[in-house]
Amino acid sequence: MVDEAHHLVWSEDAPSREYQAIEQLAEHVPGVLLLTATPEQLGMESHFARLRLLDPNRFHDFAQFVEEQKNYRPVADAVAMLLAGNKLSNDELNMLGEMIGEQDIEPLLQAANSDSEDAQSARQELVSMLMDRHGTSRVLFRNTRNGVKGFPKRELHTIKLPLPTQYQTAIKVSGIMGARKSAEDRARDMLYPERIYQEFEGDNATWWNFDPRVEWLMGYLTSHRSQKVLVICAKAATALQLEQVLREREGIRAAVFHEGMSIIERDRAAAWFAEEDTGAQVLLCSEIGSEGRNFQFASHMVMFDLPFNPDLLEQRIDVDTWIGVWIVSVRRTIFRSMCLIWKKRLSRCWCAGITKVWMRSSTPARPDALFTIAYTTI
Repeated sequence: MVDEAHHLVWSEDAPSREYQAIEQLAEHVPGVLLLTATPEQLGMESHFARLRLLDPNRFHDFAQFVEEQKNYRPVADAVAMLLAGNKLSNDELNMLGEMIGEQDIEPLLQAANSDSEDAQSARQELVSMLMDRHGTSRVLFRNTRNGVKGFPKRELHTIKLPLPTQYQTAIKVSGIMGARKSAEDRARDMLYPERIYQEFEGDNATWWNFDPRVEWLMGYLTSHRSQKVLVICAKAATALQLEQVLREREGIRAAVFHEGMSIIERDRAAAWFAEEDTGAQVLLCSEIGSEGRNFQFASHMVMFDLPFNPDLLEQRIDVDTWIGVWIVSVRRTIFRSMCLIWKKRLSRCWCAGITKVWMRSSTPARPDALFTIAYTTI
C-alpha cells in the first residue's frame, strides 16, 4: 500500500527514484494499492504511469491514454442516463449499443428499458460493461462521502470583494506581455493576482496593504477569536506573508505549514494549532496542508485562493468535515468565474467508476464530494 501516491512522479525520460522503487516492487507482489486524493496533481503522465503499475497490458501507450481521456463525456452521460432509471429513447439505446459493441446486448437493453424486476440489474450490468470498456476500468475507485455516515452538513460561504486598481493595472500589463502564452497558462496566472503584482513591483510589492482579502481575513479572525480556522493558499509564499501581516498588525497567533518545512517543523506547527487554550488561532497552509492531515477540531476553513486543478479543490474540501467553508473571491477575475463554476459543480457530482467525469458530464449522477481515490489491483 502506497499512501499519497501522487508523489510517484514519472516521465518517459526521467522517472523518479520513488516511482522506480515501487515499480520494481509491483513486479513481484500479488497486490498493489495506491491511495491519493489528487491523481493528476503532477500531470497526466504520472497518472498514466501509476495506472501502468497496476495493469501494464491495459495502460501501455500514453498517447492512446490521452486520446481516450478526451472521450469520457459521452461515457459519463451514458452512465448517468442508466443510473437515472428513466425510459431510454431509441437513440439512447443505439448509442449504448455502439459504446459497448463486441457482443449482442439487445436482450440486456430490452430488459433495462422494461418495467420488469430485472430492469435495475440489467442497467447495473450495462454500467459495468461501460466501465470495463472505457476509462480506467476496475483499477481506479473513488471513495465518496456518501459511503460514510454521520458528518455534519457543510455550509459554503462565498465572499465577493472588489478588485483593487493596483491589480487591475498589473493584470492588463501581464496580458499584453504574456500574449504568446497559452490560454491555460494565462488563466493559471490570473488566479493569483498578488503574484502578478509582485512580478512587476519586486521586493516593494506589499500587496497585503491593499488586497481586500487580507482585510476581510483579519476582520473575520478578530471577531471570532475563540474559533480555530484553517486557511489554505496555493503558494507557500502567500501563507508566509499572511502570517507576518496577521502577527504584526493584529497580534493574531498564526502558525504556518508548507512544503519548505521539515516533517518535524510541520508536526510542531500542527500541534501548536491543536492546543486548545494557548495554541494558534489560525493555521496558514500551502496546498500541502490538505494532504493527509487531521484538523477535525477546526471550525472553519478559508480558501484564500483557488487551485487550478479541480483534484486539489476536492482535496481541500475533503481533508476534513468542516461546518463552514469560506471562499474569498475578487470580482472581475477568473478567480471569481471559477468559484461560480466549481460551486455549481460541487453541488452535483461524478458518476461512480468512470474517471475524469469532472467538468465533462452534463448530467452527473450523485450529489456528494469525494474523499480519496484508490488505485488497486487487489
